[in-house]
Amino acid sequence: MRAIFISYRREDAEGHAGRLFDDLVAHFGEKSVFMDVAGIEPGRDFRRAIDEQVASCGVLLAVIGKTWLDATDASGRRRLDDPMDFVRLETSSALKRDIPVIPVLVRDATMPRAEQLPADLVDLAYRNSVELTHARWDSDVQVLIKALQPHVGPAQNEVVARSEPKASSPAHAAPAPNKLRTLVAALSVVALLVAVIAYFSFGGGGAQPDSAAVVTTGDSAGSPAPTTGSDKNADDKSRADLAAAGNPEAKSDSKPEVKPVVGAEGTKPESKVQSSQPSIPTSYTLAGTWEKDNVLFAVVPDPKENGAFEMEQVKPREKYDRLWKARLKDRDVDIDMYAMPSGTHQVHMSLQLSLDGNRMVGLLYPGGASPDFPPESVSFRRVK
Repeated sequence: MRAIFISYRREDAEGHAGRLFDDLVAHFGEKSVFMDVAGIEPGRDFRRAIDEQVASCGVLLAVIGKTWLDATDASGRRRLDDPMDFVRLETSSALKRDIPVIPVLVRDATMPRAEQLPADLVDLAYRNSVELTHARWDSDVQVLIKALQPHVGPAQNEVVARSEPKASSPAHAAPAPNKLRTLVAALSVVALLVAVIAYFSFGGGGAQPDSAAVVTTGDSAGSPAPTTGSDKNADDKSRADLAAAGNPEAKSDSKPEVKPVVGAEGTKPESKVQSSQPSIPTSYTLAGTWEKDNVLFAVVPDPKENGAFEMEQVKPREKYDRLWKARLKDRDVDIDMYAMPSGTHQVHMSLQLSLDGNRMVGLLYPGGASPDFPPESVSFRRVK
């Protein structure tokens, strides 16, 4: 399976990229998705490092938000016009190697036009895009996953399931014990009949045996009929003759050993299919210390409301009297901030908790989700 490379601008779509990363890892596995270029040693040419990282991938996702195209550096220069811009290097490296590049539009962004892009990124304008919206996030991600399958391969849990041998069906593993028992009984009856005929034809001289041969069926049919007196010598001679003629049943009175069949009725083969999904906590909580843009928040359960939490900015301390309230349902998190003592609703955040419970990503709505203020990407990281 080839990896998925997620390219994004931190100030443009960090929250969306982090949320997408979690969803793709849950489907394809942790080793199949990575974002950012990490581990570039001091003194190494970062252009070559980026090129090597991108070259090892099967597809690149270019996460494009509203400021992706026009983001500027400290001097006011458009970052895409800088040949050393990391986003430009990542995307152009994939394009020149003919690696599939899928534009992923977030925050209601639109595709850039060819004339708005530098020369080495012009081809990006002609790539089909996928849009991820907050309201339809889960279904939009499923559409993206289907588009990634031809470039990446099957999900990790599917690969494990296919590689495990299938358990043999008990009906076809070996003949059932009762069938073997019936076969042995039938052969024993035939052997006894042949022995009796041989006795009267060659050794008995028309004399009647001391006792009649007894033939049984069922479980006791596998044992030869008892012999007494003069029958014994003739019976032994008949069996020796039959053995010399190639009849294996005449060589011994003992039944062939019937070994238990593995997987027969009553024995269930143990399943060995393993899951590659990341471990998921049995229950989620927001209690702890969280960091957002170098600001620390202490989160404690609200004793008055189940599933609610109180947040307090602890480093640096807030200058104004504010009330932070967080509510958690499954993995969905809603955070509201009010100005006190007026109680004015100032900020609303709609976030989702990661599978391991250590990250929250989503959108922040200044002004309490007012349509006059566009949403912003936001990300929290659990510190402890």
